[in-house]
Amino acid sequence: MTVPVGSASAGFTATVAAISGTQTVTLTATSSGVSETYQLQLSGPAPTLGLSATSVAFGAEPVNSITTKAVTLTSTGSVPLTIYAITVGGSGFFVGGDWHAVDPGSGTDGNAGSYL
Repeated sequence: MTVPVGSASAGFTATVAAISGTQTVTLTATSSGVSETYQLQLSGPAPTLGLSATSVAFGAEPVNSITTKAVTLTSTGSVPLTIYAITVGGSGFFVGGDWHAVDPGSGTDGNAGSYL
């Protein structure tokens, strides 16, 4: 690659094989016997989870009743997201629904519930 006279920079395209996670590569530029070395971090695609709500309020509920509230999990990344398990903390709460692989841009519905 050549940087033209009077130009401050020149662009280039590097092609890499598929990677997972983050990897560091070294780029070395040499001109007239002077070298500069740079470290670049490459990141592969990663699943990303989006939630329709970060909290669910149940309010006052009658004793011995079950109340459910819908929560949608969405794959907002560029690769499918696989949900293996969902857990909730606290006495009297549960989760249910169809948890599975979620393709990018789509979601899956589940329920957060309370049993009082």
